[in-house]
Amino acid sequence: MENYIKMSNAKLKFLRMSIVSKNKSSIYNPTSKFYYLYLDTASDIIWTQCEAARDKHFHQIDPLFPASRSSTYRPFSCISCPPGSKCEDNVCIMKSNYEDGAQLSSIVALEVFTFATEGGHNQSIPYIIFGCGIDMGNFEEGNDVLPGTVIGLMSTPIFRYKHFRQYYLTLEDISVDSRKLNIHPYHFRIKNDGSGTTLTYIIKEAYMIFKKAVRDFIKLNNNNVHEMRNPELRSDLCYRHYKKPKTVNIPTVTFHFSNNANYVIPNTDTFYVTTSKDHKDMYCMNFLPDDEMSCLGVFHQANKRIIYDTRNSLLLFTPVDCSREN
Repeated sequence: MENYIKMSNAKLKFLRMSIVSKNKSSIYNPTSKFYYLYLDTASDIIWTQCEAARDKHFHQIDPLFPASRSSTYRPFSCISCPPGSKCEDNVCIMKSNYEDGAQLSSIVALEVFTFATEGGHNQSIPYIIFGCGIDMGNFEEGNDVLPGTVIGLMSTPIFRYKHFRQYYLTLEDISVDSRKLNIHPYHFRIKNDGSGTTLTYIIKEAYMIFKKAVRDFIKLNNNNVHEMRNPELRSDLCYRHYKKPKTVNIPTVTFHFSNNANYVIPNTDTFYVTTSKDHKDMYCMNFLPDDEMSCLGVFHQANKRIIYDTRNSLLLFTPVDCSREN
């Protein structure tokens, strides 16, 4: 989990998937190989590290993606650079700067992606726009992270703010164990452009109210844990067992967006389990405070079907069991 925190601060998350090439080179097995692809909610593009980076990349176990050996790799020409990218050396380059000082330069290109399904069948999606990373600076070293009719679909308006390219939602309140906290909407106002994260951040004024509600719930519903801090992970609400049973009653959390759209985070995702230096399990809250923004992290988008209806300016979502999806 320490890597989750570090990479959340870098605004990134790894996802294991394959990039397919029709090239019969021996590095493919026989026509594809797994690579780490970044679902980067802090920028406008998904990306992976490419061989052209040479010494300008951070360590990963697998080889960098060999774009030059892929027959389906199609970099954009300078006459058709997508928004947010600029022509450099006859290719379209997109640059991203992250709050922790990390920097990315990537070639904007098209490639065929293949996703593995639970049934063992692969599904290919032709020519997705992605970034072929050629210059990655100041990133934390990290380990591998793997982590028809839609019933119960909710919708909430999305909007653009000033000149920023991101989409925003209107968060109206938060519930802990189905009890609304009645947080003033003023605390959820937009202060800056924001960015994407792995973990969920709540603006500090609202976070303090939220944290107290979670702490009160844990205290009321458990008599077998001690509260403690975990400064190594920057989590400021952690618990450890001091007697049996070795379980913890944890609340669900609901984000209430405009249009009565309730985004439920199950209690299995409210806390995470980690191991302290003395090799004992600790339960730490899966949310962090931020001075300027609230942001729903990638971690809390798991097992959700999320649809961006940009034509009608709506975000639609519903819970799904991704392990059963074809």
